[in-house]
Amino acid sequence: MEIYFTPKTVAVVGASRNPRKDSNHIVRNLLLNGSIKVFPINPFADEILGLKAYPSILDIKEDLDLVIIFIPPDKVLNVVQECVQKKVKAILIESSGFNEVGNFELFNQIKKITSQAGIKVWGPNCTGYTDFYNRVFTPFAPLGVIFKGIDILDFKGNVSIVSQSGMMAGGMMFQIVIGSTRGNYFRPNKILAIGNKLDINECDALEYIGNDPNTKVIGLYLEGFIDGRRFFNLAKKVIKEKPIILLKGGSSKSGSNAALSHTGSISTDENILNGLINQTGIIRVNDFNEFLETLTVFSILFQKNNQKIKIGNRVAVVTISGGAGVVLSDNIEKQKNLKMASYTEKSKIKIAKKFPKWMKTGQGNPCDIWPAIETNGAPIILDILNILNRDENVDLIILTMVSVSHREWDILSNKAFLDILKSYKKPIFFWIFGDYSQFDNLRGVFREIGIPVFTSIEMLTKILSNVVKYFSYTSN
Repeated sequence: MEIYFTPKTVAVVGASRNPRKDSNHIVRNLLLNGSIKVFPINPFADEILGLKAYPSILDIKEDLDLVIIFIPPDKVLNVVQECVQKKVKAILIESSGFNEVGNFELFNQIKKITSQAGIKVWGPNCTGYTDFYNRVFTPFAPLGVIFKGIDILDFKGNVSIVSQSGMMAGGMMFQIVIGSTRGNYFRPNKILAIGNKLDINECDALEYIGNDPNTKVIGLYLEGFIDGRRFFNLAKKVIKEKPIILLKGGSSKSGSNAALSHTGSISTDENILNGLINQTGIIRVNDFNEFLETLTVFSILFQKNNQKIKIGNRVAVVTISGGAGVVLSDNIEKQKNLKMASYTEKSKIKIAKKFPKWMKTGQGNPCDIWPAIETNGAPIILDILNILNRDENVDLIILTMVSVSHREWDILSNKAFLDILKSYKKPIFFWIFGDYSQFDNLRGVFREIGIPVFTSIEMLTKILSNVVKYFSYTSN
């Protein structure tokens, strides 16, 4: 696997002179690295993007670490045979038209030839991979255009994603990278699209990123498993140090049929899959939004705490809105592995002193802090948070705040307030409402100090449940 991420010489078969063609984008993306020697292969061109073009890989005198193939499927076999003759180290086939459309004979011919030669094949029917640490970009999307104004070479995050769908991998990458510049999501490490899995499959990918020191959180979109036993044995080992978030496609009859025509995958029996997931501690999610939000929260938590993290399920809610506290309480109870914390008597007495004397209720959990703010000013929020941060019966804190820019009690942009929040050992989650134009900025500010921010209470509690599930598994 390592050769795919550290190649010195790469040939692109099917490279086009046309700047609008996908195969031209592959060459252009590889050149972002600056140190990879790229050889465009096109028998009808002399030069592509300032590089000498060659009719065939056999015309290149240098050894080749990697050959990327992006040509019609009926021409791929001949190029693969040339790769064997050339003794290249690895092959990436981005072309489609193989077993996903019933062309099993071609798929199996390539597998037989490369297996005998000892050459690993990534793909076919994929977009390859992006590695933000090693600066290797193989997709056929025009990254320079899509990320105009964004220095993607500075993106070095702690989340790696493996996707069986190439277009989904590309779309998620665009959403993540562009979103992260606006305060959303996370900075990625590696995004791997493995396609039809001729050689490189979900097990190889999981093992590689599981051993990657720069990957702290793993996301998987899979439609089937090549070797279920190996996969779940690997997952048991990896998950002790890194959470694995799985979005499994093809769980229904129609979804299973779609997976077969999409990547040629035969989906796993759902009952068997759920049993294996429960045994390994993998977090299974239901859609792409939950997938990305769960990855984001784990990314933030592991960014803030490099040491072993332990998180329990007792939740304290501190809210500026009584109504938000009610809805949060409802949603927390819907998640079977979460519960509202019961404060110690010592904490209850301390909190009660922060409220006006006429207030007989509301200082419990959820704690409606608006009367305390009116009596003592906005800094009282910190006093209450400090009490809960020291309360042995509290594992997590949810703070709800209104987003404003014109009130004296707007402490969300107060540096001293942020520094104190950053120092807390217990995880804090924010739910914000109010001035929508500030949401992205606030997410960015709090992400930097290790606090996830949500605008949906339902999503917040769902993701919190996922987080608690992981830490509950790893603490046993």
